[in-house]
Amino acid sequence: MLVRNKRFREWSRAAQPEGYPDRIDIRMADNPRHRVQAVRRGDADLALEIGSVNLAPLRVQFASQLRLDTQPDTSFLSFNIRRPPFSNVLARRAVNLAIDRSAAARGLGGPGLSTPTCQVLPPNFPGYQAYCPWTRTPQDGRWHGTDLSRARALVRASGTAGTTVDFISPSNDPIAAAAAGPLVNALREIGYRPPVISGDAQFRRRLADPHGQWNISDGDWTADYPSPIEFLEYFLSCANYHPDYPTRTTNGGGYCNATFDRLVRQAETLQLTDPAAAQSIWARADHLAADQAAWVPLANTRDAELISRRASHFTLDANGLPQIDQLWVR
Repeated sequence: MLVRNKRFREWSRAAQPEGYPDRIDIRMADNPRHRVQAVRRGDADLALEIGSVNLAPLRVQFASQLRLDTQPDTSFLSFNIRRPPFSNVLARRAVNLAIDRSAAARGLGGPGLSTPTCQVLPPNFPGYQAYCPWTRTPQDGRWHGTDLSRARALVRASGTAGTTVDFISPSNDPIAAAAAGPLVNALREIGYRPPVISGDAQFRRRLADPHGQWNISDGDWTADYPSPIEFLEYFLSCANYHPDYPTRTTNGGGYCNATFDRLVRQAETLQLTDPAAAQSIWARADHLAADQAAWVPLANTRDAELISRRASHFTLDANGLPQIDQLWVR
């Protein structure tokens, strides 16, 4: 239970606005259906993180109380850049063209919750400018379907056809469950041998192995704070690949591009003095990562919340998280 701090004085509404409720009771329920039922019974005013629940009935019966919010989240596949076939940029681009992102998005929540994407940064995030070169008829920054003919041509040009692909993931991982089918289909369609899929209890050790005995892995990241550093520098900078110190490696695929790193450094330097210029440079870095097929970005996933009839003024903070101390309750 949280109670109002009588000594608190608002010094900055942007940094920490004063809350409205005098008391907030927080109850933990592991099952999201139980959280939904508590709101429906009138026992709670807000149910958080209910995206895994069947939302169709709620959209009909409780449309005015259901909230769907864009999250700073990207689900993706990462390549092992240090090992054939994906040491070749043409092979990486071919997979990006061939994979059915809509099928992966369906496995990650479906329409309304999960949207296909071709880029690292999520929507409504600093530096985001919609961009998708890996789709049929690229035109508006969105994914419009696979292009198998272009993908097959790239595989032939890369000279990597017939390679067996080793796909690793953590055991019982939902991203792998959603991506495995579309990935297997894509690889077969463009000329690779059926992939070896390993749900590996030693996933993290194997991912950071400097010998790199894997080809594709899966991942999902939700930013801790609203900065492109969280995605671009953390996962894709040369400095975050440490073959001699695997436990320090966050760039497990070993992607390293001098132009990309220079853009990240420029944007980071400008962030405090010229944010507008920094946003433009972050976008250029994001688009370069897409052009170089550093990842196979799959989908951006939204979150869902249900509020009670008596609650209102539902707001999000800068990182897309509900501000429960800003709710009004009648």
